[in-house]
Amino acid sequence: MTEQRIKYLFERYFTDSCTENERLEFLLLTQEGEQDEALLKIMEECWDTYAPGREMPSDRGEKVFDRIVRPAPRVRYTRWAASVAAVLIACMAFIYFFEKTGKRPNSAPIVKTVVHDVSPGGNRAILTLVDGSTVVLDSAANGKVAQQGDVEVLKAQDGKLNYKGAGTASGAMAYNTISTPYGGKYQVTLNDGTRVWLNAVSELTFPTAFAGATREVSLKGEAYFEIAPNAAQPFVVKAGDSKVHVLGTHFNVMAYDEEDAVRTTLLEGAVRMAAGNMSKLLAVGQQGVWDRKDKLDVLPHADVEAAVAWKNGLFQFNSTGIQVIMRQIARWYNVKVIYASEGVKDESFSGSIPSNENVSEVLKMLEMTGTVHFEVADRTITVSDK
Repeated sequence: MTEQRIKYLFERYFTDSCTENERLEFLLLTQEGEQDEALLKIMEECWDTYAPGREMPSDRGEKVFDRIVRPAPRVRYTRWAASVAAVLIACMAFIYFFEKTGKRPNSAPIVKTVVHDVSPGGNRAILTLVDGSTVVLDSAANGKVAQQGDVEVLKAQDGKLNYKGAGTASGAMAYNTISTPYGGKYQVTLNDGTRVWLNAVSELTFPTAFAGATREVSLKGEAYFEIAPNAAQPFVVKAGDSKVHVLGTHFNVMAYDEEDAVRTTLLEGAVRMAAGNMSKLLAVGQQGVWDRKDKLDVLPHADVEAAVAWKNGLFQFNSTGIQVIMRQIARWYNVKVIYASEGVKDESFSGSIPSNENVSEVLKMLEMTGTVHFEVADRTITVSDK
């Protein structure tokens, strides 16, 4: 992460102008430990600039610390947090003063940082355990991160989480949730051996160990599944009001709230998609489409490659509308998208673009069609006619 990005997040957070995702990104940054020196330098500059010679009121600082930090998701702090706590509280005490008085003591105005490019997302997620505590997976050390009953939760390299252990056959099942933010993705292997890839802004809730007649998980957002075969215990994915019933198969489920439908795309095996009192059996290469109201259709020749392109590090489009494309970009790069005119929303595109590039490179490829133009400033993309 560049120093410019760190400064941007710091300024947005401490002037209370950040979005919820920027707030989460800043708090996660303090956990990682990779930017310790840069963060400490920026925090010290903040205090030196805006409150030179002022003593830090510890009781007020602690109050502000509680007010700002405590509402954040509970995370397991690294040892670095303690070393910068004093500077962090000092900066917050200054913000507290500014909020109460409406002016900054002995200060010059903050110069707004404008970011003209955005880095791609990466392996980032938060694991919520049975007791409600959370683990920031991208900053947690490799190895054992939690013990859930008889099941160990292990973090491997390259953004992978594994549940190991037989669990118990009796008693109430204990559930965990893994969630990815904007600009995040993650892979988890469930207790039965099923592998799940989570796309950005997604959430999977699952038992630490499966028991009973079925293996059922709940999904918000998008995920790709490779189900461990077990004919005696069918697998079920619940996505909103729809369910996907499987035995052993590979498939993708896209169930973002902002998209017009829930889509299940089958790559291997067979699944049955159900919603309300309707159900459809899917064959390989088909896609089930539930409009969330009263219609469940099957597309006989789905664009399978496009459906799973995100898992393979690509944006892939086939006469795809610009609004659908920009929603994908917004989730992966954690940006806001606005349209300069209604007419530009009618554009559509075909092609394949790597998702590991900065957003400027992705937009440049779209601009090569000669039909649209993009401007990036302050993590906002403006889409206009060429």
